[in-house]
Amino acid sequence: MSTLSDQLSDAMSIILQTAARRNDSMVYPFPFADDKKNAKALNQLLRRKMIKRVLVNGIAPFHKNVRGVGNVNYTITDNGYDAINW
Repeated sequence: MSTLSDQLSDAMSIILQTAARRNDSMVYPFPFADDKKNAKALNQLLRRKMIKRVLVNGIAPFHKNVRGVGNVNYTITDNGYDAINW
């Protein structure tokens, strides 16, 4: 029987573990310099509901500015914590 962690690529697992170690559980800044690797893992994590998009206020780091929404980052969800057995 496969577990959630068995379904994660190495990049997805590293992104989740990095976010889980942060006080604010934020995903960005990403652990990889390769933007394509980050984007692919980010999209897969969003689809699996292991991370979610959140608004960022003040001077906190943010991934991008979404027109009409504001500055956004991503935070790990309970599903994400479950996937890495945190």
